[in-house]
Amino acid sequence: MRFSSPLVWSAVPLLGLLRLHAAESIDYNRDIRPILSENCFACHGFDEKGRKAKLRLDVAESAYAERAGVIRIKPGDPAASDVWLRVSSPYADEVMPPPDSHQALTIAQKEKIRLWIEQGAKYAPHWSFVPPIKAALPPTENQQAKAGNPIDAFVRARLAEEKLAPAAEADRATLIRRVALDLTGLPPSATEVAAFVADRAPDAYVRLVDRLLASPHFGERMALDWLDAARYADTNGFSIDGGRHLWLWRDWVIQAFNDNKPYDHFLVEQLAGDLLPNHTEAQLIATGFQRNNMVTHEGGTIPEENLTNYNADRVKTLGESVLGLTLGCAQCHDHKFDPITQKDYYRLFAFFNSLGDKGLDGNGGMNPGPSVKARTVLKTDEEPALRAEIAALESKLARRDDAILAAWERDEQARLATRGRDLRVLPLRAVKVSTPNRGAGFEVTPEGRVFLRNPGDLAAFDILAELPRDAGPISGLRFVMHPVEDAPLGGWGYGPARATPNREPAVKNAKKMPPPAATQKGSFKLTAIAASVDAVPGDQVNLHKLEAFSRVTASSWEPENPAAGVLDPRNDSGWSPDLATEGPVHLTATFARPLDPRLTPHLTVQLNFGAGKVMIPGLIEVCAITGTDDGTDLPADIVATFQIAPAGRTAEAVAALGRHCAAHSTELARDRVTLANLRDRLAALSEPFTTMVMDVAAKPRATHILNRGDYSQPGPEVTPGMPAALPPPPASAPVNRLGLAQWIVMRENPLTARVAVNR
Repeated sequence: MRFSSPLVWSAVPLLGLLRLHAAESIDYNRDIRPILSENCFACHGFDEKGRKAKLRLDVAESAYAERAGVIRIKPGDPAASDVWLRVSSPYADEVMPPPDSHQALTIAQKEKIRLWIEQGAKYAPHWSFVPPIKAALPPTENQQAKAGNPIDAFVRARLAEEKLAPAAEADRATLIRRVALDLTGLPPSATEVAAFVADRAPDAYVRLVDRLLASPHFGERMALDWLDAARYADTNGFSIDGGRHLWLWRDWVIQAFNDNKPYDHFLVEQLAGDLLPNHTEAQLIATGFQRNNMVTHEGGTIPEENLTNYNADRVKTLGESVLGLTLGCAQCHDHKFDPITQKDYYRLFAFFNSLGDKGLDGNGGMNPGPSVKARTVLKTDEEPALRAEIAALESKLARRDDAILAAWERDEQARLATRGRDLRVLPLRAVKVSTPNRGAGFEVTPEGRVFLRNPGDLAAFDILAELPRDAGPISGLRFVMHPVEDAPLGGWGYGPARATPNREPAVKNAKKMPPPAATQKGSFKLTAIAASVDAVPGDQVNLHKLEAFSRVTASSWEPENPAAGVLDPRNDSGWSPDLATEGPVHLTATFARPLDPRLTPHLTVQLNFGAGKVMIPGLIEVCAITGTDDGTDLPADIVATFQIAPAGRTAEAVAALGRHCAAHSTELARDRVTLANLRDRLAALSEPFTTMVMDVAAKPRATHILNRGDYSQPGPEVTPGMPAALPPPPASAPVNRLGLAQWIVMRENPLTARVAVNR
């Protein structure tokens, strides 16, 4: 990535190249500020509320002033300076820092302070707030050093000062490994190493670097630090850590580095791409940068408080990733060390408080709005190869392999022959039902079943029960879904075609509208199950000591929603019964190892039913089983074909066996997984996906200084603006995120380029 404006360097912060000697000039920023910041500024610094004795030592005006005949710092005269007398005092009631602060200056630190006062006690603005100035190169007598990188001149000067010689040049095999790892994060292949070692042309290294810079892996490697600084994640965080998809923004970052996008453009598009005139889809994707904050939809949280947390996260991230400032320290009070007031903080906060995001959002893996549907901007030539690999695997799986088919049939026939052996089904009584969601009512029937009276927006709940201690080894669990009268057409649940409730009319005295007639039996979709057992009642929300399931079967299922779908925790897979089935339906989950109910009698089961729709059953019975499951995951037509001798099977039946084997045989599992991954990759490169972006709310929220950072204690209202200690924004900058971005990348801002270079 390049800067569209020339970057100037400052010699002050550059790796601490100069070492202090007693005879040398004392520099405030280099030698004194770190001592005072660590030991003194918490009580005698920028923060007025935390200041003691009304004394500031972070500015010369206060430090030089005489109060009651006492001069804290008298330039040129340590003996007349109260600061020196206090830090060097041997008495506990006089010495600074005081003993109860648990801070103490070393002899060397005290000597630096003495020398600094003796040399005039010159203050200076913090070096990071001073625009960088290009430093003159140190003189060198070595002609080879003159031809190298300018940074090398500083390194060599320091080595000469320390009377050290540079390390020997790396051998060529080491060199290619170092540069490949630096630029792509990947080691070179053995062939590449051998080729570079053999290439003795003068420009061999230059060509190697050019090739690595042209690699798509260069952008991936360079993006890592920025993704970390931007707190990139594919889940929402907080307690209900649902999935989300910001990988389109990740792809944008990678491509920005591969395109060598100017750094000022890189920042402006991420902070305010939606506000750019005639903005592109890619610039909208870029604004995902400040949508990486954690979000929650957890019941019981307060939306207003959540929004405060979201925007506080954005200010903190802006400070740390772009400006190199711990702005978050000023959320509750003026910054203890840096010249950032609480008012400065909330003026920056106001830029992000104008977004249209919600305080409760992110349920069930959905991307919280605002969002757009877009295609990746990643430039790649993968598609032809992906399509060819997909076609080859599809062809392989479509060809019947009689050896694999015969082995698969033997295994399935053996499983069918043993099913139901010694099976006992033991109904369990639900002791308690709990849910992390609001708006759901439960009732435990006299039989110990769970009856759902009001599904609301429920997506998951927990059932606590006790295993029968004298039942012997528990081999699995069975979940029976019974029909309920108030479900559409007497079905098992409230989706996917539940009639609209007959709610009260919005207009007083208006007629109530009857609900539309249901056209499809009410059903459900069980998307995931989890179970834990313990010697004591378990935690109903956070399952622990999880028990693994080795296999699931069902008494009925839709072809697109088989029982095995519950073993995949994603919301788009799960079990739904065939709508043609009548009466109760059940799913049986076999444990990977049988349980001993005498040791762990307390059972907690969590049932998940996806999100975004009411897809839950109305009456659930939980049972334990002993012995072998009597179910199968084979369709009825496959089981019927097994009953026919191979010679008597029709060609259609044999073809159906081959297709089912290809879809379920363990021998072909690797091919199926590879095919699924290839299809996912192709879709990611060629199809649109939803991604989170920034926008401006129709009615932006007012921003107040919050007492102690508490959302419920608003103080004076503030408008968007920049910290007073930094240069003002350009006169033409609008008072919105675009103006904030323009201020961040202007040449007069001393922080932005310096932070990027140091990173």
